[in-house]
Amino acid sequence: QTMGARLRHRGPDSDGTWQAPGGILGLAHTRLKVIDLSDGGHQPMVSDDRRFALVFNGEIYNYKALRRDLESKGESFRSDSDTEVLFVLLRREGKKALARLVGMFSFAFWNGESGELLLARDRLGIKPLVYAPLANRQIAFASEIEALRAHPGIDLNIDRQAVSEFLACLYVPQPLCIHKGIRKLPPGHTLTWRAGTTTIEPYWQPAFKGTRQPTLDEAVEEILPLVRQSVIDRLVADVPVGCFLSGGIDSSVIAALMAEESKAQGGPAIKTFTMTFDEATYDERAAAKQVADHIGSDHTELPASSDLASRLNKTLKAFGEPFGNPTSLLIDDLSRKAREHVTVALVGDGGDEVFAGYPRYKGGLWAQKYRHLPGWLRRGVVAPIAGLIPESTEGRHGLRRAREFLTSASLPDANMYAAWVEYF
Repeated sequence: QTMGARLRHRGPDSDGTWQAPGGILGLAHTRLKVIDLSDGGHQPMVSDDRRFALVFNGEIYNYKALRRDLESKGESFRSDSDTEVLFVLLRREGKKALARLVGMFSFAFWNGESGELLLARDRLGIKPLVYAPLANRQIAFASEIEALRAHPGIDLNIDRQAVSEFLACLYVPQPLCIHKGIRKLPPGHTLTWRAGTTTIEPYWQPAFKGTRQPTLDEAVEEILPLVRQSVIDRLVADVPVGCFLSGGIDSSVIAALMAEESKAQGGPAIKTFTMTFDEATYDERAAAKQVADHIGSDHTELPASSDLASRLNKTLKAFGEPFGNPTSLLIDDLSRKAREHVTVALVGDGGDEVFAGYPRYKGGLWAQKYRHLPGWLRRGVVAPIAGLIPESTEGRHGLRRAREFLTSASLPDANMYAAWVEYF
């Protein structure tokens, strides 16, 4: 109950706890209602014979198709929730069900028949899942580090390796956590616990086996239907859905596809939200408004709070460990303000990683040509002079990127890339 209470900000609509027969397992859940607003999606979800139980965070986008398939095989349902579809699917197929899921999720599924606990995290790790090995080969787990801190018997001493990683990355990469006794389940992995034995293994990883070289037009023709379907999948909700719009490529594409789908379904104009700033360097309202006008969205500009620092402690508490990217304060501010209008918002995160949008990817190609210059010139003359280029305090990245390129481009690729992205 104490652990669950620390997650109420994630699920303010309802909560519940459950203990397995014999007390071998306890589950707590707090719910944010997105699909099936009735009590039919209440969790923990437990079978009538108390042999199976599920707690689930996230959304299964293809749950309707999965439900139709399960009904064709004789299964019946009491609710319209994606939770129940996941529950029935896991009862029938166990770990194999993961291959059929389209969505963002972390869940814990208890099989009382086999005495097996299955923890799983979605393919890219959108939803968090942390765990802690306990004495007597027991295990604790939660959506947030702060919830695990409420559990007795966890080693909360500082992990020095995690501190080192944080200083390099400004976050603590998985599977490490700032505490020695807590670990993060990596994306695309499962954790299975049975009779005191814990097994962690991947169920998915990206494959880089491309053998084709399509033209740009061919690539666009193939990728557009995939992105469109991805957006349509994420519009499945029984609550208002909006979009964060910066005016950049990623969010603009998502907002445009949302608007097209809403119009095709005879729905109202979609709601878009942009955070505005007094500093012109950071303000994106003009580009965002241009996109909003073009797609006909119901657009709202939300000024950034002048007292962002007052939210610092609450934001860090949500992370549960050091996190050094200040944009987290802006996302927190934007999310709280947009929550007054919608319950769910689509965002453009991940586009630069998938489509090589960051300048450093282009820099890697330039570095291959730069290395053709004589070594004495690159390392003995250019690099020392480039190291004198000062840091900009006005958000201008050109000089910094030039300095980083000229001082690191002669290194092997892996070292060069690390030098570009690390902080200390």
